Amino acid sequence: MNTSRIVSTNSGRIRGYEQRGIYGFKGIPYAEPPVGINRFAPPQAIKPWTHILDAQEYGPIAMQAPMPLEFSKLTILPDEARCLTLNIWTPSADNIKRPVLFFIHGGSLEGGSGAEYDGQKLAARGDVVVVTINYRVGIFGFLYIPGQTANVGLLDQIKALQWVKQNIGHFGGDPANITLFGQSSGAMCISVLMTMPRAKGLFQRAILESNACTSYHHHPTGGEAVGKQIFSTLEIPYGDIDTLRGVSAETLLATYKKVQMVIPQPQFYPPFVDGDIIPIHPLVAITNGYAKDIPVLAGYNTNEATLFSLFDPAVDKMGEQEFQQRIYGYLMMTTGPKFNPQLAEKFVGLYRDQALHHTFKEAWEAFLTDMMFRIPVTRYLELQSKHQPKTYAYEFAWKTPEMGGQLGATHSLELYFIFDAFKDNSFSIYPVRNPEVTIISQVIMDAWVAFARGGNPNHPSLPSWLTFSETQRNKMVFDKQVRSIETPLEELEIMWQNTI
Repeated sequence: MNTSRIVSTNSGRIRGYEQRGIYGFKGIPYAEPPVGINRFAPPQAIKPWTHILDAQEYGPIAMQAPMPLEFSKLTILPDEARCLTLNIWTPSADNIKRPVLFFIHGGSLEGGSGAEYDGQKLAARGDVVVVTINYRVGIFGFLYIPGQTANVGLLDQIKALQWVKQNIGHFGGDPANITLFGQSSGAMCISVLMTMPRAKGLFQRAILESNACTSYHHHPTGGEAVGKQIFSTLEIPYGDIDTLRGVSAETLLATYKKVQMVIPQPQFYPPFVDGDIIPIHPLVAITNGYAKDIPVLAGYNTNEATLFSLFDPAVDKMGEQEFQQRIYGYLMMTTGPKFNPQLAEKFVGLYRDQALHHTFKEAWEAFLTDMMFRIPVTRYLELQSKHQPKTYAYEFAWKTPEMGGQLGATHSLELYFIFDAFKDNSFSIYPVRNPEVTIISQVIMDAWVAFARGGNPNHPSLPSWLTFSETQRNKMVFDKQVRSIETPLEELEIMWQNTI
């Protein structure tokens, strides 16, 4: 660390530290500890402090099960009481109103942390202010009990946004120019925030990486079923939230994990349409033009689902019968009473055709990539583009050479490019720094920054990036050669429209 800088905020004074020309302010609390009476409750405004807060280290991560070591280098331990913090990187804590890029991490709403993403290089590259946050996840953030608790993890994100809007001007940022960007479940959260009255006006643009809300998620019946099962497992009367608040965090984590093994995830994936925090289903709100004032940039990776095969060794020997059973099973879970066996058989046939040239494993991964990522993102783009002309699509297609090259352009791979996080040694799915990845990283960072500045991602190092619509399905493909293409509506996409 080199020089330090003290910034005064509405909450108190904060000391940040300069490194390679960028000031970092880490572990800033934006809400009161979510414990005791505040567990399962909306976040409470942080009480101002009188001392100088030393912001040199990240705060603890939210309560969660441990991540596989091969996918995370974090050594930060969880702490329920001190997890609601944010981190800021800025070129200077001056009066220049820079665009603000506010990142919401992924992790299936079960884990993750803002500490995994260092915003220093993005802030330096674009002369922007970068913010990352922690928010409550799992049972602590998304337990649903009608009339008592719902979606408090989303409310954490809103509370952090409110803090940033009130204070980011002290860090050289523009409170009237905030762009949300997030990946996986973080992107899904953003797609929901765009439709929430409590988040209205807190941000101006949105970048969704590899996810968006779907028709088969967010239904309150699924959330209520999980809640009832949790109370039953703990032998606590349903709805007795005060007793539940007295259960240890470790017991709650273990119980939530046990319940997840019983109830299929597509039926209970949060957040939930509770009628208040989320008044109506997000896709209905987007269809009705609720977010018509928000430019959107959204996309997916070509081979998203290959990452999940690493945790599913059975796919390596998948045959035609299991392939068919899996597709039928997933379609039954996601469509419920609307399940159509004839349509499911057509899905099997189309994806089986891919397997004739490859393997059933690859065909299954293509199915999962479409169902979980490509189709939801494309659907969201289609709906938003009817109301907002500044709608842009992308596909990240660069294939990682790590793990024998089996993963292709897998889930979360683009994050290293956006944050320029490459090292001199490879790590997990992420390759070593080299000229090729450096160039692609710079092109993507410049696009994200350009979009944050004015809602248009075009810049001199890109071919012309045309907007997306239902009739002009343009997208930018990030690969060894960055290219702009138009993709016609495919038979598979039409089938998915009739399914989910």
